[in-house]
Formats: sequence, C-alpha cells, structure tokens
Amino acid sequence: MLHYDPIQVGLASCRVALGIAGMSLGFSAALIERFGARTTLLPSLVLVAAGSPALPPGPVHASYFADILPAVLPLGIGAGLAFPSIIALAMSTATPEDSGLVSGWSNTTQQVAEPWACPSWPRSRPRTRAPCVRAESRWPLR
Repeated sequence: MLHYDPIQVGLASCRVALGIAGMSLGFSAALIERFGARTTLLPSLVLVAAGSPALPPGPVHASYFADILPAVLPLGIGAGLAFPSIIALAMSTATPEDSGLVSGWSNTTQQVAEPWACPSWPRSRPRTRAPCVRAESRWPLR
C-alpha cells in the first residue's frame, strides 16, 4: 500500500469491515443459534489469532493480494464471528433491569479496547522483514 492514494487505502481497508459485517449480519447468528455462543467463539478467536501475526510488519514493497489480504480475511471473518458471540455471552447473564447497562458496557469495552490493541501488534513479535524507511531519511520508522 506504499503507492496507494487515500481512496485506494480506504477501499483496501474496507475488506475487514466487510468481513465483519458479512459475518455479523446473519451467518454468526445462525451459528450461535445452532452451536451456542461459547462454541462459536473459540474458532473465531483462532481465526483472529491466525491473522494477527501475519499483519505487522509487512515487506517494504508489499503486494496487497499476496501479503496483506491473507492476513486481513481471517481477521475480518474471525472478528465478525467473535463480536456477536461475546455480546451474546455478556447479555446471557444480565437481568432485565441490568440489560441496558451490560449492553452498553460490552459495546463500549469492545470499541475502546480495539484502538489499544491494534497499535501493540507491531511490538508483539520480532521484526523479521525489512523495516519501512522514510523517503527523506534513512532512519527506520518506529
């Protein structure tokens, strides 16, 4: 995505959102209804765990379809299956009086935790590929 313009970067990143939306809107509900939220949650977390280490850091001259998409697809599908399962598990223990509080707490925690987790991905594994280098200098980005 080194030479992508802003529209191309947005469209390339849209595949995660489309994977989450596609799984969340119908497929995950059918799986949760058939197998239960706990049983659906485990494979979805495995998909997220399989896609996460493949993202950071990428090659300097990465191809989207060869280097980025194989990591983004399991993340989108896994997150699309995991989010409804987590909400279903949280809501299953709520009383009718506390359902609004539990729902708000679960959704807020999910939205707040994501920006904290994503920046830690590059630091979560050793750098095995070439570092990105700024065009005006020879210092690697950190």
